[in-house]
Amino acid sequence: MQRLCAVVTTYRPDPAFVSRFVSLLGTCDHVLVVDNTPGGHAFAALPAGFELLQNGINEGLGPALNRGILRAKQAGADHVILFDQDSTPGPDTAAQLLWFCRSAQARLGDRCAVGPTHVDDVTGSRAEPRARPRATSEGSERTCLPTAGLLFPLRQISPETLFASDLFLDLVDFDWCWRRRREGWRFLRATGIDLVHRFGVEERRCAGWRFHVPAPYRHYFQFRDTLRLMMRPYVPAYSRLRLSCILPVKLLVYPLILDHGSERLRWMVRGVQDALRGVTGIGAAADPLAR
Repeated sequence: MQRLCAVVTTYRPDPAFVSRFVSLLGTCDHVLVVDNTPGGHAFAALPAGFELLQNGINEGLGPALNRGILRAKQAGADHVILFDQDSTPGPDTAAQLLWFCRSAQARLGDRCAVGPTHVDDVTGSRAEPRARPRATSEGSERTCLPTAGLLFPLRQISPETLFASDLFLDLVDFDWCWRRRREGWRFLRATGIDLVHRFGVEERRCAGWRFHVPAPYRHYFQFRDTLRLMMRPYVPAYSRLRLSCILPVKLLVYPLILDHGSERLRWMVRGVQDALRGVTGIGAAADPLAR
């Protein structure tokens, strides 16, 4: 019988955290909570089936995911499903995605990953793809998938094929998917399986364009790591062009239309500076994130 483990990354999780993920135990053999809270979050007693991985530092998303994935393999899992604390999986989400993945494996082999369609937990809006996806019999094929709800078999995963540790937060999922695509991996989004998820601080619309507003410090990682990622040879040409075009727009527009505009601008500029300096890890955001 195949075994599924869930890996959930946390950073100062809210009191309702456990209640949002306890339903995973109906499908998952283990729920591995990888905590990035500095000093370690003081969790209440976790339910049987939950396992806490904690080292007291904020090491970034990639290393946290990697610790969980390696522990899942050690526990004998065949598949892993990834979440962060901002997701709210339904009682059947993991089971549906596991079935979807097994169906994809039967056609494509073990080098495939699947994910749900994300639904904003505040507005109820669905995350629709910007480019028209290539349809399959069960979903839509994508060049990459977000980590929230990402499910894949572990047979082809080794220490060399884990998530990048030099991209602290944003773009970790893009980088991993694009590297795996070079090895023949396929990525499928299940159009009929929803995952409720918190996209940002709030959602805004401007000139017909819908976007999610992050906390100001997130702009630091977005600018720094986007500039670093754009130079990598495995980034698709369309994505490189889109990323290079969107940064100047954010730099000029976001400080004018969003709250804390001057603070956001400072984080953006510092992100550009640290990209040129080759800074990795938590970098300039250590003060707001490491306390």
